[in-house]
Amino acid sequence: FPYTTLFRSHDANPSSRILANFDYVFGGDVASWLKLANTLRLRLALRVCYADESLAKAEAQKSFNHPIGFLETAAIHANNARYSYLNPFWEVNISWGDMRMGASIESYLKGYGDPRASRYFKEAKAGGGIHGVYPGLRISNQSGYTDATSAMNVESNSPMRWMSGAESFFLRAEAKLRWDMGTASARSLYEDGIRKSFSEENAGGAEAYIANAEATPADFTDNSDNGRDAAAVSAITVAWDEDADFETKLERIITQKYLAIFPDNQEAWSEYR
Repeated sequence: FPYTTLFRSHDANPSSRILANFDYVFGGDVASWLKLANTLRLRLALRVCYADESLAKAEAQKSFNHPIGFLETAAIHANNARYSYLNPFWEVNISWGDMRMGASIESYLKGYGDPRASRYFKEAKAGGGIHGVYPGLRISNQSGYTDATSAMNVESNSPMRWMSGAESFFLRAEAKLRWDMGTASARSLYEDGIRKSFSEENAGGAEAYIANAEATPADFTDNSDNGRDAAAVSAITVAWDEDADFETKLERIITQKYLAIFPDNQEAWSEYR
């Protein structure tokens, strides 16, 4: 993942700023862009770890070797007086009514009693509560779902998040688990990723959530008139278990990253694929 010539010229002086008046994400802060680049490279490296592990490991190591480090504060494109826009998630969810919460994320959020649920989704108009839609349905009339399911909790002027700061912790946790990269333990990175996500969403209760070794994803009960109930697809708990095997540890990392990067649904789907 090559940096641009412009970024390379500022590598030795990352406190400098470029095009600050036109950068609506980091205000021209080069260090933040370099951290985003390192984090993105690590994401891409882990994406190909089963296709070409030697390439994945080599590219991941480049990110760890770079002295500027990783993104730990969310990259957010904010609305402001100079550049305003309609949040596209608001357009699809609220204005068009064409997007609703999925059954999968409902299963995890409800099963864990996740405090971020109300930060992510609005209550359904019909009966209240947070409710999703069974995936893959062929719907000829969405009216049966619109009021019975939850739209994303977003406003027309909400800022767009390009990348969550929490994601970098989960990426590093996976790299530590796979290749023993970095000095921090997989557990500490995993738990700090959860803390960062809760902080980014202004949700309380992170420590109790991290320590919960009992709660598991809940079965899905369809709140619409379709009757498509479904059993939970996993029984993974939140609390880290150092004695667990590789696949169980990996599932914990990926599950919590999935919840933390919402609404980056494309990234979650690509990773699962």
